[in-house]
Amino acid sequence: MKSILSEKIRNFLIMARIELAGFSFVAVLGAMTITGRSIALFDVIALFIFNCLLVIFGFVHNDYEDYEIDKRLPELQHRPLVNGSISLQSAFTSSILLLLIAIGGAFLLYSPKAALLLSGALFLAGAYNKYSKSLLGADLFYGISAGALFLFGAAAVQESSDSFTLFTLAMALVMVLEHLFFNIASGQLKDVHFDRTAGVKTLAVALSHVEDDITVIHTSFKVICLSIKIITYGTIFSLFFFSILPMITWQFVLLLFFSAGSFGLTLKLLKTPVEEREKILEYSRKQEMFSKSLIPMVLLPEIGITWLLLFTVGPIIWFSFFNYLLNREFLGNPKTF
Repeated sequence: MKSILSEKIRNFLIMARIELAGFSFVAVLGAMTITGRSIALFDVIALFIFNCLLVIFGFVHNDYEDYEIDKRLPELQHRPLVNGSISLQSAFTSSILLLLIAIGGAFLLYSPKAALLLSGALFLAGAYNKYSKSLLGADLFYGISAGALFLFGAAAVQESSDSFTLFTLAMALVMVLEHLFFNIASGQLKDVHFDRTAGVKTLAVALSHVEDDITVIHTSFKVICLSIKIITYGTIFSLFFFSILPMITWQFVLLLFFSAGSFGLTLKLLKTPVEEREKILEYSRKQEMFSKSLIPMVLLPEIGITWLLLFTVGPIIWFSFFNYLLNREFLGNPKTF
């Protein structure tokens, strides 16, 4: 009985992509843009947990919604729902419970404004899962969900019902754009073969065609992805040029370096043939690590190096631990991604 229970827990953690939950600092970063400093440990832990609940809900609900497509693809036969190690009913029930726990907890701990923002983030994530394979442009639901989660963190520590600062709103926009890019570029390019086979409607499928069994991505797709990146960098550096942030030379240089690294990896990602899926995953992972460092670096003068290391190195340690525990790999690609 104990071994069966352990296996069920393992299968649920695989379905939940628990190795990716360590990147769940969106709400914490949102809170720090309001306070202008590190926040109370209780709020860090609580916001991290709420963030994890949303991430796990998103992955479990996504597998539930994509079941009919996933089961037709040989490459996805290892997934817990597809191989039958977890039932559809269990996945559906789990996703509803996660949704209710997150919303109920937010209303108990924080203001109605904060709770409504988290509810919006959860329902937008659910809408993305529901329509991502049938509605072109559903990626916007995913991106805006990340922005709502970011603002949830800000509202959770806001001492009054005042409007959000321009700085917080600018950083929320960066969060939306980064998630939008990741979903469109990284997410769709790696799956364009699967999605075309399954008749799925994504931007990458719509803006590509097949010639002699080779998938050709149209230039318009690459322009869209690069435009998202350029707007992201423009938003960040405009904070200095419009004196929303003080000009600190070393911080500006660091941001330039990481922006250049992120952009260089973006170019490599978009140049890689979609047939080379492992390379796309490699460039995606590296590009995301650079990108996820940008907002913490904007906050660095206020929050200090310890928090920066937590936001940048902490997720790698978390990922390595759970990826080895579940997949017997440290920094390899998660088998359920």
